[in-house]
Parts: sequence; structure tokens; C-alpha cells
Amino acid sequence: MFVSEYFGLGDEFDKKEIFDCILDKDSPFFINLMRLKVCNVPEFQGSYQSINDHFSKIATLLNASDSKETKCINLH
Repeated sequence: MFVSEYFGLGDEFDKKEIFDCILDKDSPFFINLMRLKVCNVPEFQGSYQSINDHFSKIATLLNASDSKETKCINLH
């Protein structure tokens, strides 16, 4: 079952070109952020905070936007 089907969204994801995952097939490939928080692998140290910082910047920019049509945000 697709996310759009589960929430009864029809073809809204297709119209907006949003990835419509298959719940019972795609979800095992998603990153569990809480596991990154306690990860001991050196390459992933600090990754939990880095991801939260990244999406916090996006949320701040979206909150500041006065347009629902904002398509591109340059964070760099």
C-alpha cells in the first residue's frame, strides 16, 4: 500500500512529484534517526545533530516564507 493510498490523497503526490513509498516494502530502507543518536560508529558520530540542524534550517526558512509556492531553498 502506498502512503498516498493510506492517507486517501489520490494523485496529489504525483501532481507534486513527491516520492510515494510503499509502506511494507520501502520502510526497512529508511534511516531510524534515534539509532544515529546512540551510534558508536566513528563515521556516524555527530550525524544525529547534523541531520537535525539541517532540517531545522529548512523549517526556519519555510516558516519565514510567505509563499506556498516556494520551490527551492539554498542552504549553503
